[in-house]
Amino acid sequence: ASLAHLLAKEGFKIALVECLTSLDEDVRSEAQSALNELVSPNHLLQLLDALYRDDFYLQLTVLGLLQRIHDAQALPYILPFFQSERSELAISAIQPRSI
Repeated sequence: ASLAHLLAKEGFKIALVECLTSLDEDVRSEAQSALNELVSPNHLLQLLDALYRDDFYLQLTVLGLLQRIHDAQALPYILPFFQSERSELAISAIQPRSI
């Protein structure tokens, strides 16, 4: 299968989201870069599901991805992070950032 065909598969994107929970910073970084290129508004529900998993790095990256797709439907899910005890999450929820 070609790389383009592999990237088009939804399961591949889900696997990348799972990589965001890795303890290995390099793995998380590569997954972030790939998702940054692949994410679209079609992935809103998957990102919202991932946002409420109890994983700091996953939440941090998903907040950035949600900003990237600019879907107003995500706002109610992002609002609780404005008051997060983790300052990084609060800042990511408020401030656009490149990932």
